[in-house]
Amino acid sequence: MNHQSALFLILLFLTLSACDSNSMETDEPTVPVYVIQVIDQTFRVQISDSTVAAEADQLLQSGEEKNIAGPLRTGDGDFNAPYNWHIAPDSIHFADATIEVCDGTPSMLEEDLDYWLNTVKAYCPWGVKVIGKE
Repeated sequence: MNHQSALFLILLFLTLSACDSNSMETDEPTVPVYVIQVIDQTFRVQISDSTVAAEADQLLQSGEEKNIAGPLRTGDGDFNAPYNWHIAPDSIHFADATIEVCDGTPSMLEEDLDYWLNTVKAYCPWGVKVIGKE
């Protein structure tokens, strides 16, 4: 091995050594996923608004019931499996009262998904509990 090859290998080793797992991570914050209970069923929401996420954390701590609401989107959003729908993460909010037309259980949405996605277009189940955070 000549001098240039040895120097190259040393520099390569030092460069790779400096690339630990922390430097490979992105600086993007993770968006929390919350487990929501409606009667005896659960579904998951991802909440991208930090103020709403803080309210979800408070509801998780207190056990208080509230209504959750937001526009429906097709697909599980990579967090609401096994359902084929999710609430838009950037539009979720908690409310003391919501209209009855968008109240229901997660299985009701799944059973008549076309109606919920194309006619109702929102989900706002009453008296939900935040029971977990992932």
